[in-house]
Amino acid sequence: MKSKISALVLAALMVVVAAEVPNLAAEVPNVAAEVRRANDPRMNAHFIAAELRRCPCWIEFRQDETEIRAGILRIYTAINAFDTESMRIGLKLYLADEPLTTDPRIEFRKGATVYALLRVIFEVPAMGATGLHNFGSWGAPSIGANLDVQWPFKIRTDGSLLLDGIHKRYFGVPYDGAAEFEEFVVRFPRRKMGPE
Repeated sequence: MKSKISALVLAALMVVVAAEVPNLAAEVPNVAAEVRRANDPRMNAHFIAAELRRCPCWIEFRQDETEIRAGILRIYTAINAFDTESMRIGLKLYLADEPLTTDPRIEFRKGATVYALLRVIFEVPAMGATGLHNFGSWGAPSIGANLDVQWPFKIRTDGSLLLDGIHKRYFGVPYDGAAEFEEFVVRFPRRKMGPE
C-alpha cells in the first residue's frame, strides 16, 4: 500500500514539474545572451557543444512537424549569436564527443546537425556557388551542376529562414563538418540574425 501511495505522489509531482518546466528551445536565446556576456570563449564553446548535443536532429522529423523544426531553428539561431572562434571550438568539442555506443547513426546525426547549423550561421547562396569542396553529399537539390547550398532551408518572403528540407539519402565521402565550417568562414559572410 505504501509503495502505491509513493508511486501516486511521484506521478503527481512529475505532472506538476512538467507543467512548470518552460519550453527549453524558447529559453535558449536568453541563456545564450547570459553566456555571451561572460565573454569567455571556452565557456561559449562548451555552451555551443551542449546545445548541439541536446538539439533534435532535423532529419528525423517530417516536413509537417513545423513546431519541432522551428525549435531546432531557434537553437541554431541562438548559437549563431556567438563569435566565429567560439563557434569553431564548440563545433570541434561537439564533433569530438565519444558516443556511448558504436551505432554509426549517432555520427550521422551529428553530421546532419552541423550541416544544417552551418546554413544558418553563414549566408550561403541557394544556387550558383562555384568551387565549393565536397564535404559530403546530403542529397541537396540541384539544377545541373548548381547545388542548392542553402538546403535544407528556404528563405521566406520576409527574409526569415524556414527549415523545410527532407533528407532522403546520403552518398559519397563521410561528412567533414569542421572542414566545411572553415571553407564557409573564408567564402561566406556570417548571417545577421540574433536570438528571436
